Amino acid sequence: MLLGFGTKAAATITVFHIINQATLKAALFMAASIVDHTAHTRDLHRLGGLRHLMTITFGIALFASQSMAGIPPLNNFLSKEMMLEEAAHTVWLTPWAMGVMVSIGAVFSVACSFRLLALGFLGPLRDDYPHKPYDPGPGFWSAPAFLALLVILIGLFPMLTAAWLVDAAASAITGEVVEVHISLWYGLGPPALWMSVASIGGYLMLQGGNHLPLTREMPPVGPVVFTVRAILMIAGLAVPFLHRDRLVALILTGVVGLLAYAMMMREAAFDPISAFHLAQSKPGAGGTNAVNTSIVDFCGYDTFGEIIVLGIAALVICALSETLLRSPSVTRRLAGVVPEREAGGRHPMMLAMSTRLLLPMAMMVGVYIYLRGHSLPGGGFVAGLIFAIAYLMQYMASGYVWSHARQRYDHHALIGWGVMIAMLSGVGAWAFGLPFLSSGFKYANLWPLEELELATAAIFDLGVFLFILGAGLLALASLSRLAQRTGESANTRACDTDPGEGDR
Repeated sequence: MLLGFGTKAAATITVFHIINQATLKAALFMAASIVDHTAHTRDLHRLGGLRHLMTITFGIALFASQSMAGIPPLNNFLSKEMMLEEAAHTVWLTPWAMGVMVSIGAVFSVACSFRLLALGFLGPLRDDYPHKPYDPGPGFWSAPAFLALLVILIGLFPMLTAAWLVDAAASAITGEVVEVHISLWYGLGPPALWMSVASIGGYLMLQGGNHLPLTREMPPVGPVVFTVRAILMIAGLAVPFLHRDRLVALILTGVVGLLAYAMMMREAAFDPISAFHLAQSKPGAGGTNAVNTSIVDFCGYDTFGEIIVLGIAALVICALSETLLRSPSVTRRLAGVVPEREAGGRHPMMLAMSTRLLLPMAMMVGVYIYLRGHSLPGGGFVAGLIFAIAYLMQYMASGYVWSHARQRYDHHALIGWGVMIAMLSGVGAWAFGLPFLSSGFKYANLWPLEELELATAAIFDLGVFLFILGAGLLALASLSRLAQRTGESANTRACDTDPGEGDR
C-alpha cells in the first residue's frame, strides 16, 4: 500500500516498516514454535495460562505482539504511526477515505495481537494440555529473545539503531539520498496519533460485550442480516462497473470472501443438498458415483449451461487468435520472435513414436472411464480431458502442422454435436411427459457381460464428452497457430509437414 502511494516518504516508511515487521513477526513465529514443541499443540483453544509455565516465552510473545498492535514505545508503533500519517494525507476517492480504511485495518492487527495473549498466555492454568508446557533451554529462546530486544531498542532509540539502515535502503529504492528523522513522540497534532487511538479503541468496543462462539446457526433475517446481504449485492453489482480500478475491485470482492467465511462457520438450519444426492444416487439415478449422478442427473440443467459457457470461451479464443493472425503488425512481431532452441531436434523421434503408440491406449482408457462414470469415478467430462491430453501429446511431439494435417474432424463440429446431443437427450424426456433433462434407467443382463445399467444420462454424458474434447482441441489449436508463427524457419515448417524427414 505504501509503495502504491508513489512518494519518496512512503517508500522510506516502507523500508522502516519491513524492518520492524521482520523483527516482531520472526519473534512471534519462533515463540509459537516453542509452544508447539513443548505443549504439542498450537491450537489456542487448547492452551491458556502459559504465562505461569513459560515465563521467558511469554515475555517474548508479550513484547512482539504488543509491537504488532502498535503499542508505544515499541518499534512497530513508530512505523505504524508514520504509515497512518502518510495515509491521512493521501487522497483516494475522498480526502479522508484512505485514512479511514487504514484505521479499520489497524483494528484487526490489534485484535490479532491481543487474541494471541488472551487465549494463549493469559487466563488460568489448565489440567488438560496435550503435554505440559515448559520453557526449553536457551538454544530455543535465545534467537527470539534477541529479536524481542531489537523490538524494544528500535522503539526507544530509533535514530541510533535503525535510521542508518533505513537511509541506505530508502536511497537505493528512490534513487536519491534519503535522510530520515524518526521520533517516538510528535505531539498531539498529527492525525496519525488519533488514528492509532481509534484503532485500539475500536477493538476494545468490539470486545465490549460477551464473546459468543460461532454456533453455525442460521441468523434470522433481521435488520443486520438484511444490511449485510444488501452490501453483498451492491458489492457484486459494483465490480463490473469499477473493475478497472484494481484496488476498488479487490476491496469489493473481499466482501464476498468475508461473508462466505461467516456462512461456512455456522450450521445450516437444514440438511445440505449433498445429503440428498448421496442418499438418492442409487435409487434415484441408478448409479453409485454421486458426483457423476449429480452432474448429469440431478443438476443436468446447470451442467448444460456450463458447457455452453465453456464453448463460448473456446470460440472467443479462436476468434481472438484469428484476428491476431490477420493483423500485419502482429504477424511481423510474431515472426521476429526467435524461440530458444534446446539441445537435440525440435520433435525427437523417440517422443514422436511413443506418443503415437500411446494415443490409442489413451483413447481406450478414455472410453473405459466414460462407460463406468455412473457407478465409479469417471464420466464424460473426465473422458473428454483424457482424449484432449492424448491429442496434446501429439501436438507436443510432432508439431501443429503434422497433427492438424492428419485430423479428420472439425473442432467446431465437435462442440456443436456435443451441445446438440446433450440438448436432444433432454428434449427426449418430453415424449414421455417428463420435464426437460429428466433421466431414466434400467438394468439389463447382456451375455456374456454381467448386469449393466442402461441410463439415458449416458447420452447426455456423451454430449459432455464431445463438447469438452472439441472445446479443448479448439483452444489448443488456436494457441498452437500463434506459436507456429514465432520465428520458425522455412526449413522447420517444411519438416513439420512430414515427421519422417529432417528435424522433428
